Amino acid sequence: TTNPRNRAIVESISEVCLKLGIRMVAEGIENEEQYAVLRACGIDLFQGYLFSRPIPVEEFERDYLGKP
Repeated sequence: TTNPRNRAIVESISEVCLKLGIRMVAEGIENEEQYAVLRACGIDLFQGYLFSRPIPVEEFERDYLGKP
């Protein structure tokens, strides 16, 4: 985010999670800029349209878990 207040909030939450050993997931990532900013904040788990459109469970299981 380019909003300094929003970025400060994300950085603070990320820092707390890192110190407590909690993994943080950033949701709703739609573009490379959002992805880069959040990675710079120390986040390493992401989901959103940048990576994949929403898919049915059956499709996920078939494509990612190898289930028929």
